Amino acid sequence: MGGSDSKIRSETGLSKDEVDKLRSKFRAMCTDGLPVKEGKLDKKTFLSRFPSVQQEQAEDIFRVFDTRKDGYINFSEFAMAMGVLMRGSFNDKLEFAFQLFDVNNTGEISFSDFKDIITTFKGAYKKLLGEADASSAAGESAERQVDASCEKLFHEADIQGNNTISLDEFKAFGMRHPELFNALDVILSAVKHASYWDWVTPGTS
Repeated sequence: MGGSDSKIRSETGLSKDEVDKLRSKFRAMCTDGLPVKEGKLDKKTFLSRFPSVQQEQAEDIFRVFDTRKDGYINFSEFAMAMGVLMRGSFNDKLEFAFQLFDVNNTGEISFSDFKDIITTFKGAYKKLLGEADASSAAGESAERQVDASCEKLFHEADIQGNNTISLDEFKAFGMRHPELFNALDVILSAVKHASYWDWVTPGTS
């Protein structure tokens, strides 16, 4: 465990107290799922920690946290993801956001992927959508305006024009639109709430 924790601290910049805090919160989330000693959090238990209005977001959060794609989140995966959200560099967060948008884990983002995440986290992307909506025709339905905004944004990001967004294209798009990080703030807040985070300094409770 010590070696694993050292790696987590080294790769995320989290302190020992913060890692210890994350471990206690991970255990709290595991309570109704697999035994804590198994060190895994299953999807059903993870989703049960989120309110019904956040279930779609929770599905995406589980997917991006489950980096091994085995249907479970272990503590290392949980801590590494939280480390990016809490302490990650600009590039780390761009790569995390790319994984969020890469819904089918293909290494590239399709228009369907892009629209799915934008609409699921629409509240976080109001400013981004609003900028793209500026040229939308008056009288269009709200749904159509969102569709048109997603199309405009997607084509802006798809520099090569091959109907997919690569990691490099996504990073370039993120440099122009740092609002892409807004969903990461939503994810951090949602996971803290789901794990009974008490909002005190890590290691003091």
